[in-house]
Amino acid sequence: MIRADGAKGVMRKQLGLVFLGETRNDYRFLTGDVRLKGVGLNRVFHERAISLRPTDEIAEDGWPLFIFSDNLDLTKIAESEELLFETIVLLIPTEVTFNKLIWMSDFRCVFVFSVCIDAGPTVSSVPIFAW
Repeated sequence: MIRADGAKGVMRKQLGLVFLGETRNDYRFLTGDVRLKGVGLNRVFHERAISLRPTDEIAEDGWPLFIFSDNLDLTKIAESEELLFETIVLLIPTEVTFNKLIWMSDFRCVFVFSVCIDAGPTVSSVPIFAW
């Protein structure tokens, strides 16, 4: 069992595990929930860097979204509902009608490489990817 409680986590410190790694500005993504309708839209995972999946958990027209691209300023997009909607229209090749933005945020990825697991005479290093 692995508990991911971060660099300042109590459990990690009590176990004596180190937290070496790096936060990378070149690995970013934007995630959130939107309410929208699109002509013929039922699921999108597009090579243009967007992933949408319909779900009734948000609303009848709810969509969790992920946008990931080296060519887009995701931090800037995350600051503007209007810019988010413009970006979605740019990335999805169909007519889209927006209802509401529920939430969104951009993230930088953290790579941690030195979690040690002591299995008797063998100690293993496990790479971890987090955000």
